[in-house]
Amino acid sequence: MNGFYSENLIIAKLEQKCDLKRDAVYDHQYKLDFIVDRFKNIDKLIHIGVQVTTNPNDPAKQREFVRERKKKTLVDRSLYVKVAPGVDIDHWGAELIYNAIVSFSFQEDLKQKYVLGVMINPDVTYEFFELEDADDPVAKEKNGFLHGTIAKYVKEKGFGFIEAEGGRWFFHINDVEDENLKDNFLPNAEVEPETKKVIRPIYVDFQDGGRTRPEAVANSAHNVRLSRKN
Repeated sequence: MNGFYSENLIIAKLEQKCDLKRDAVYDHQYKLDFIVDRFKNIDKLIHIGVQVTTNPNDPAKQREFVRERKKKTLVDRSLYVKVAPGVDIDHWGAELIYNAIVSFSFQEDLKQKYVLGVMINPDVTYEFFELEDADDPVAKEKNGFLHGTIAKYVKEKGFGFIEAEGGRWFFHINDVEDENLKDNFLPNAEVEPETKKVIRPIYVDFQDGGRTRPEAVANSAHNVRLSRKN
């Protein structure tokens, strides 16, 4: 089920229980799919902005949402809904999204949150999570290392990109501290000839080195090593 169809199905289901406002400008300019003005069985205006994605692993979209919602345009409170693969939107998924929006609107420990994320799970549960700041998108572990995958690598030039929660990082072979990764995994990586995408992503840990040049397209990854999580 594609994202556009899923979004329309969710809205059709929610409109049975909510008063919604929807406009193409909301999505393109304000990063909101729709605004919930009121629940039909609760006589109280709420104005909750909602963005729904059926691709939970889309850090760029999440960053755009957080960046725009920090401006508090159109609404003061917003919810970023991630729908995991396997969620049956037609039968129970939309109901779960509705319940999550109600909880976000009225649950005491959430009422002070102006922006939040929620994951809709295929086991018929949902869980709220904090959305990271778009300018500091990844919470570092105590040892300062982040976790991601080498998704692109140009062997002949010795550089590539690591994808992780919150974005992507540039790295050069000189940034690799792990000899096994440098001497075995990278030289033998299966890479698509045209795109340089790594067919079997290599899981790594790394440190965020920030932007090393003003014109850089991404932050740099330092001290790259094979992941200790996989």
